[in-house]
Amino acid sequence: MSRSTKTLTVSLLATTALGLLVTLNPFASGGDPNAAPEVALTFQDETIAESSGLVVRGDRVLTINDSGDGPYVYGVDRSTGETLAVTTFDDEEPEDLEAIAAGRGRSVWVGDIGDNQRARGSVRVHRLVPSPSGGTVEAETFELTYPDRSHDAETLLVHPRTEEVLLVTKRPFIGGVVYRAPSPLREGELHQLERVGSVSGMVTDGAFLPDGRHFVVRTLGAAAVYTYPGIEKVTEFFLPEQDQGEGIAVGDDGRIYLSSEGELSDVLVMDLPPLDRPDEAEGSEGVRVPGPAPEENDAGPAPDEGNGAGLGRPRGYVLAAVLGSAFVALLVRASRRRSRRRR
Repeated sequence: MSRSTKTLTVSLLATTALGLLVTLNPFASGGDPNAAPEVALTFQDETIAESSGLVVRGDRVLTINDSGDGPYVYGVDRSTGETLAVTTFDDEEPEDLEAIAAGRGRSVWVGDIGDNQRARGSVRVHRLVPSPSGGTVEAETFELTYPDRSHDAETLLVHPRTEEVLLVTKRPFIGGVVYRAPSPLREGELHQLERVGSVSGMVTDGAFLPDGRHFVVRTLGAAAVYTYPGIEKVTEFFLPEQDQGEGIAVGDDGRIYLSSEGELSDVLVMDLPPLDRPDEAEGSEGVRVPGPAPEENDAGPAPDEGNGAGLGRPRGYVLAAVLGSAFVALLVRASRRRSRRRR
């Protein structure tokens, strides 16, 4: 087999394996092309060119830019899309801002958690109260490290009642790992994260639902709702197509808001599909928008990873990845043997 033929064959086989993964995994989709998206607003500020996360609060949408921008939170009018305020929260340039999440009261959390090269020894999250009129504010900064190795992450989840902090890593095809930070967090200390579960897809953002017992995560074209703390998938659904879907937020109205990278991009809005399974803690038969989190701390213990409970990794996706890799490896090995025989 010639080198060009060998290269072509390997490429075709790799493409076939990738196609198998996409077929098995709806989270590899770019979205539903038949959906008629509802536009909540269009950013009017060209500075917001890489909206990487969202918080919807009152008459404003709060967002951040992806890596390359400074430590800024943009407050945008929900009715006009005009930027009303820009809050600066740090005097140092971030490494890779990727996420923003709602905290208690008027606070938000910003995640400097991106690591495309998987080389950072630690990542940082900031807690601040954005200024309604813009300007510089003080922020609490907490440093986190993974228990195993460095990871790239774009998803920061903050529990609406306890303010527990979760990070979800971004991994192609096989899904993300959910890590939980210790509580309480203290400035000036290095906190080790704890692995507590996993989710499907190459996750780009997520948010807790108001009840604190569920959270939603998204990829470029799909989303899924999980229980918390069990981290069991409740439902999954396609999202409308976006150029590069990044952010997701749950609004005060219980609807899902979706942002995308690109200048003057739209923020889309859609209803959260009904949950497919009963909420055992409430004894209900599924709800569209769960109610607020209860007063008591009901976050509960971490799921038992020893028996695989709560991990929810789709075995089909992993099997497809293994089969695809095995096919490629076998073909390359066979080709090398033929080459050696002809020498």
